[in-house]
Amino acid sequence: MDSHTTITTTTSKPLQAYRSSLTTSSPIESPASARIGEAKRVTNETNVSVKFNLDGTGIADSTTGIPFLDHMLDQLSSHGLFDVHVRATGDIHIDDHHTNEDVALAIGTALLQALGDRKGINPFGDFSAPLDEALIHVSLDLSGRPYLGYDLQVPTQRFGTYDTQVLHFTFFTSATMISCSFACCQLLDIGQSLKKTI
Repeated sequence: MDSHTTITTTTSKPLQAYRSSLTTSSPIESPASARIGEAKRVTNETNVSVKFNLDGTGIADSTTGIPFLDHMLDQLSSHGLFDVHVRATGDIHIDDHHTNEDVALAIGTALLQALGDRKGINPFGDFSAPLDEALIHVSLDLSGRPYLGYDLQVPTQRFGTYDTQVLHFTFFTSATMISCSFACCQLLDIGQSLKKTI
């Protein structure tokens, strides 16, 4: 790993990066003043670009080389009505860790940028989702204090080809980059619906 880090940014908030070059651009202004953020992250292991539109319509366009991660990004877009565009290449021939991590960092950076000064945003949210045999509960605080409370019981190290061991770190990375508090817990699991839990 490279001990030198280069950070190029036009945002006023400091961004943490390691073994990488992280580039962000100013929010894109559209006629409707859409809240859009973009980020590009290049490391020795990955090359990731993200465009995130908070005021989208649920359009997903993600190619990470990890089919389950692409599916989860599609779900984020569809259920949140965000437009999410992700392109990532990485050392997935070794494992999924670096690609998951760097996609999460780039999404967090783009989302932070899209949030801007956070004016007009309700800073707190709470949601429960019954998904087949699983009941998942999420609480979110966008007020600028990073924290992750994670209590998902994932009984296997792999779901298909997806490495479930990276889930905790992926959520932690995003929460830290967005400067939010994020609590996710599994309230009920009465079946074998691992996909719904994840």
